[in-house]
Amino acid sequence: MQLPDDRTLRELVSRYASIVERFGADIGQRPMVLPNGKFFPDAFTGDFPSVQRLLRRMQQHAGMSDIPIQLGVIDPDAEGEACGTGACGSCAAPNVSPEIAAARLVDLGDGWRINIAPTEARSPVALTAALARALGHVFLLEETSAERPIEEPLEVTVELTTVALGLGTLLLSGSYLYQK
Repeated sequence: MQLPDDRTLRELVSRYASIVERFGADIGQRPMVLPNGKFFPDAFTGDFPSVQRLLRRMQQHAGMSDIPIQLGVIDPDAEGEACGTGACGSCAAPNVSPEIAAARLVDLGDGWRINIAPTEARSPVALTAALARALGHVFLLEETSAERPIEEPLEVTVELTTVALGLGTLLLSGSYLYQK
């Protein structure tokens, strides 16, 4: 594996240090959440109640239980193309369209709604990575003010914040999903 160049590594470390310095008191001491039965003892069947339990558990691990977050479904009648056997890869990591990614997070004024596509629940690894990223984004939006906006690029700041919240291993697990 080839690491990024020194300049990029320095920028990542500097950005992470900035996040920890800025939000450290609000983040607190978070455990490194692992994708195992110790952190996720609930049965996961891919249905809406299972995904809700997963979201609540992740919120708890990230220290965000006090933030009202609802779970929503993007186009619940849409069925992803699936061959049924999983051999084609359609049952593995879902391909999330730009429209779904844009609709992932909705500000409700007094809380948030995190939307998922029905096909995402088929891959617990991809689902936990998407939920972890959404929680990192919610945290940033809750803790950022007009005087101190979120550093660009947004995606980098969201992912580094998610790591600081203890959910980095879930992002790592979802970073490489192979499907043919």
